Amino acid sequence: MTTAPQDPVRSKPDSTTHPRRARSVRVLKEIGLVILAFLALQWWLDSGLTDAVEAPRFRLPSLAGEVRQVPAPEQLTLVYFFAPWCEVCSASMDNLVWLRNHYSEQELAIQLVALDWSSAEVLRRYARTHELNVPILLGTDSVAAGYSIRGFPTWYLIDGTGQIKRGDLGYSSRLGLWYRTWLTRREGQASTTDENITAGRPWPAASVPLP
Repeated sequence: MTTAPQDPVRSKPDSTTHPRRARSVRVLKEIGLVILAFLALQWWLDSGLTDAVEAPRFRLPSLAGEVRQVPAPEQLTLVYFFAPWCEVCSASMDNLVWLRNHYSEQELAIQLVALDWSSAEVLRRYARTHELNVPILLGTDSVAAGYSIRGFPTWYLIDGTGQIKRGDLGYSSRLGLWYRTWLTRREGQASTTDENITAGRPWPAASVPLP
C-alpha cells in the first residue's frame, strides 16, 4: 500500500520579523532626517562666513595695551572670535594653544578677538585659566558685524593679501585646524602674489578703551 506524498513542512513566518524590520527602517529614516537637518542648519550658519572675498580690516587694542591690525598685514592669519562665557570656545582653546606651538609666528599669525565681554579683568582671568599663548584683542559690535558673526566660536583663515580663504562656526579639532591651515598655506605657496592690501588704504580703528 502506497502512501500519498506529503507536502514538506513549511515553517511559519515569524510574526515579529516584519515589524522589527519596519522599525529598523523607520529608525534609519529618522536618523537620516536628523543628519540632513543638522547639515542644512550648518550650511545656513556657514553660508555667510565667506561671502566677502576681502576681509574687513580693523585696528584693535590688546589686553597688553598694544594696538594690532586685524588681520595681520601680509601674513596668513587665523582670526578666532570668541566670547568668555562660551563653553564651546573654552573647549577649543587647547587646540589653539597646540596650533600656536605647531606653527611659528612667521608661518601663521593667530589673533583671538573677544566679543560680548564685560571687562578686561574677565578676559585676563580667561587667558590665565586657559594658559593662552596668543594675544587677546578687544572686539566691538562693528567688528562682529563686519565679520558676520552669528555665533561662537567663529574663525577665519585670511591669506597675506587679505582674502578670506576659509571659515567655520563651532568647535574645530586640532586635526581640523591643522589641515585647513596646511591647505591654505599650500595654496598660498602655489599662487604667490605681489598685491599689497595696505598700500594707500588706512586701517579703521575700532573705538575700544584700553584696559
